Amino acid sequence: MILKGVARSARGGVVRGLAVALLSCMGAALVALGGGEALSAEELVRRLAAAQEAQKRPCYTKSETHTTRANDYSRSPTVRNATGQMEMRYVTEVSCDGQRCAVATQRWGRGLDGRPIYSAGKPASLFCVWDGSRCASYSAVGDAPGALRVTESPRSPDRTILMAGTEATLRGYYSGSGAPIEEVLTSATSLRRRTGTEVVGGLPCHVLEAETPYGKHVLWIDPAHGWNVARAEVLKKPGDWINTDNRPMSKDLRVLTVLEIKRFEKIQDLWVAIEAEERSEMADRGGISKSVTRHKRTAVEFDPDFEARRAFTLDRVSNGAKVFLKEKGDDPSAPMSRRMWQDGRIVSAPPATPRGVSAVQGQSAR
Repeated sequence: MILKGVARSARGGVVRGLAVALLSCMGAALVALGGGEALSAEELVRRLAAAQEAQKRPCYTKSETHTTRANDYSRSPTVRNATGQMEMRYVTEVSCDGQRCAVATQRWGRGLDGRPIYSAGKPASLFCVWDGSRCASYSAVGDAPGALRVTESPRSPDRTILMAGTEATLRGYYSGSGAPIEEVLTSATSLRRRTGTEVVGGLPCHVLEAETPYGKHVLWIDPAHGWNVARAEVLKKPGDWINTDNRPMSKDLRVLTVLEIKRFEKIQDLWVAIEAEERSEMADRGGISKSVTRHKRTAVEFDPDFEARRAFTLDRVSNGAKVFLKEKGDDPSAPMSRRMWQDGRIVSAPPATPRGVSAVQGQSAR
């Protein structure tokens, strides 16, 4: 029926390209999904939230990230030495079952002065496990023993995912907001749906504009790919919130971030973002910083066997690693007690085993 309509328009002498006509008809058909009328802004939010919720199934992902940044603060007397170009690469694995979350990242590249920051053969590693009540974070360089920090923590899977770079971005954590987009929209002070549809990646999308405490968001929502975001623009200005503690941006700071999904893939009946490009421009203290980040998921597995993967254990911790321990009830101002990791457990402890250690030891021993 769509193609017949295009043919009739052509015979009637309507001057319109075939591609434009097809997209127009497709857009009308997709808008009709809302019950014959254009979808409201509130209905778009509901469909986006449902798409986000559907992807919170237990999942394992692996991703690659490549970031380049160019800074020009040559006119600023206080941060002139921040001028230069840098390049970083990341490989990240994320396991999350809704209650527990583990993130493992390796990074290497070159700094603003052009000198190497670690290398692919000897990268900096960060591994963090949150088991529902306790956070264990391990950092190291290459194969050398690193440092393990274990704390009672109010973290959540979402807080841990924020460490995951590409995975966080493709899950809808945009521009340092500290919360996924569906939560950011619940705090919106205004919502507006643009009239009609706009094309992203060759497909018509509904466009939602939202003013939130985390900045202005413009979202292109793609019905053909499960009502996921195909493009997002976030403008943050002085006073807008950043991070999870809702700190306001400084008076000199302004950030524009544009994310576009380059490829979706259907996995177990769910449309999943696989590749994306993110461009950011930050004006601060008389200078400007521009970055381009390319995100690519190389593996996505829903409902994996986490036990077989030993996803939430501390197997990645090397013998000889220093251990810093703080338990629930400890004086926050007191230093962390020091231990050592050996053969899958914390050793060099006093005769009485500190509370909370056994759970971490049990994770690694399984």
